[in-house]
Amino acid sequence: TIILTLTYMLGIIAYFKQYEFLFSILLCFVTIYLLFTNKISKTFSIIMILVFVIGNTYTSNKMKKDDLLKTLAPADAVITGQVSSIPTTTHQNKTKFFLNATNIRIKDQNYQTKSKTYVTIEDEKENYQKIKIGDEIQFFAKLRIPQEATNPSQFSYRNYLKNFNTFTTAYVPKNAWEIKDSPKTTKWKAIQQLNILRQKIISKHNKIIKTPNLEILGGVVFGDDAISPPEEIKSTFIQSGLMHILAASGLNVALIFGIWFFIFSKLKLPYKFGITTGIFLIIIYTLMTGLGPPVLRAALMLTFALIGKLINRDADNIALLLLVAAILLIHNPSSLFDVGFQLSFTVTLALLTFCPLLAEKTKGIPQTIAGALYVPIIAQIAIAPIQMFYFNNFAIYSVFANICSIPLVSAISFMGFISSIFAAIPKFPDLVIMGFDYIMNPILSGLVYISNFFANLPNSLLTTTQLHPYQIALYYSILICIFIAAKCGLTKKLTSFIVITTLSLILSFIPFKNTNLEAIFFNVGNADAILVKTPNNKQILIDTARLPFLGNYSAAKSIIYEYLKDNGIKEIDYLILTHFDADHAGGAITLMNLIKINNLVISPYKDDDELSITIPQYAKEKGINIIYPNKEKTLETYTNGEMKIFQSNNQKLDSNNLSVITTFTLNGTSMLFAGDAEIDVVKSLPIPQKIDIFKVGHHGAENTVTTEFLNNKNVKAAILSTGPSAYNHPTPNTVKSIQKSNAILLRTDTDNAIKTTITKKDIKIYLFQNKGWKTHKVLKNYV
Repeated sequence: TIILTLTYMLGIIAYFKQYEFLFSILLCFVTIYLLFTNKISKTFSIIMILVFVIGNTYTSNKMKKDDLLKTLAPADAVITGQVSSIPTTTHQNKTKFFLNATNIRIKDQNYQTKSKTYVTIEDEKENYQKIKIGDEIQFFAKLRIPQEATNPSQFSYRNYLKNFNTFTTAYVPKNAWEIKDSPKTTKWKAIQQLNILRQKIISKHNKIIKTPNLEILGGVVFGDDAISPPEEIKSTFIQSGLMHILAASGLNVALIFGIWFFIFSKLKLPYKFGITTGIFLIIIYTLMTGLGPPVLRAALMLTFALIGKLINRDADNIALLLLVAAILLIHNPSSLFDVGFQLSFTVTLALLTFCPLLAEKTKGIPQTIAGALYVPIIAQIAIAPIQMFYFNNFAIYSVFANICSIPLVSAISFMGFISSIFAAIPKFPDLVIMGFDYIMNPILSGLVYISNFFANLPNSLLTTTQLHPYQIALYYSILICIFIAAKCGLTKKLTSFIVITTLSLILSFIPFKNTNLEAIFFNVGNADAILVKTPNNKQILIDTARLPFLGNYSAAKSIIYEYLKDNGIKEIDYLILTHFDADHAGGAITLMNLIKINNLVISPYKDDDELSITIPQYAKEKGINIIYPNKEKTLETYTNGEMKIFQSNNQKLDSNNLSVITTFTLNGTSMLFAGDAEIDVVKSLPIPQKIDIFKVGHHGAENTVTTEFLNNKNVKAAILSTGPSAYNHPTPNTVKSIQKSNAILLRTDTDNAIKTTITKKDIKIYLFQNKGWKTHKVLKNYV
């Protein structure tokens, strides 16, 4: 079971990563090795290869490439369909859910369909709360294809939704929707009634328990989509390493069955009847939680184990775990790449292997104490690389926070479930439920206190680089070897392998010396954000993209900061704000709160923009050194090169033309970043005689470049940082001027993020495509 499940997973990975040939060769080598060492039979080796092929082929057929809605998008449309997920609220005036669309009308054309879309409705809370899973709903929406990752480290919303066979999003404005009908089938009626029951139970608890305790109770008992906790609570639970508490897990499933079976045994009811009804109760509870991976995994495992008890058969826990994983992956192969799936199964596998071993080695310690100590330690060790890969963080005090919180979470789970059963009974006295709530309220407050205490300790959350898959593989190889050594004894071969693997993992974190001059032009729409690394390893950020969109989406946080985290960049040596327009300086304060900034370069000339007042004030509060440019000022020198800033001293110019202009030189090669300055202003400054990489000013607006300038300066690449806007950047004249010159035209709106690397031998230009950098051009012998 274990080998075949892992082989099936390998087939799924091969499809998604497009490594069919490589993984096929790898599987053949493994199979041949196992055959020659008599670990498997010839028949089993053939079965392994067949399972790999089935996993790969089945995944290819299961995962859709597109649907009708994708072929019709973008469009303004009237869509009718059934709500197929529990509506969730992440913003006060918005709710989101998946919809199984059955009809779409664009203008006067009607289309019948069986497509899925992800819907966002903007409305008052009391209105959208009427929408329930299973309802038939009709709305007018802007149908769009979701955003793809066009920058390194950027979250790909398109790929995320693709895992749910969803290829479009639908944005519904206020008062543009209506519920057409309630569920028609028994399945959807039952699911809707279970979720209505869940909300009724939570509303009864709300009489005594208030926010944030209510949200924590809802998360612990019914799952993380029951009721969304406030952002500050989420933040502290993340920093303390207790975020998993806010989602129902295997503990809840085990506790629910344990309580149920305890009651049946005390009432001396038939054994098999207690198990059968317990299975039924688990199924109902799992449906009420929204079928999250941790609960679904635990529910299936326990159900299979209980069925085994009914037929007098015991199952190996690890084999059972992997069987459940295989079942879930048959249902949806993309679940393998769901972080909840990975965390749940990794932790469970670690607990099933290491806990019995540790219990055997430490028999003198009472089981209750040993369990309270071992479970959080093993869980933290097991998930550390996954957490670092997805979230770039490691909660330093997580083990201690979990040890302290286990008794409280157990009490909340126990009393929360019992009181919820009472709350579900019609006309049950509220006084009893209130009694439970009065007891739970201080316990919930205690849990919040524990989270706040550990979250506020120094360095509670360590920001880490994003691990590479091969580093994760090395880490788990070491854990497996440690388990084998503890179980079977330490041999010379095993010792050598552990030492070599551990050294390889440690060495992989040592950065290679990089003396190149590199620049990344992030794709941030009609705005600027460029990160430059000098040969002496200084990090310079030129502009910070726009102000946060609608108060929540910030390119500075979701694009720039994510890249800095992933690449282990802990501080910015110089933040250069060319001027105070929102599309250049909008993300500055966000970044000042997220990462250490040593120097801020800004114009001394004030304008009417509010940012010209708030940014310098905020920088002074943060203790950031402020540098003002002159007509020419050298900021950094390094071997065979330097970094300079320029600014016109003509105060009659507008703020665009008073942009701070930056140049970098290396071995006779140079890059120039013009901010929003026009070409006449650039030419008036003492810039280098030769410009190899030229970031054209003002997103390619009129008068920002000429063919004559590009040819006279021997420009190799002219780069436009641009995107959709009301100003129609870049203008046709600008594009024509570049096309007529000897320079390569590059645009962030069509080429995605752009990277230029200047070495001692050449200039390399890369474009970000298909989740990675692809070489676009190599310019040799340029000096």
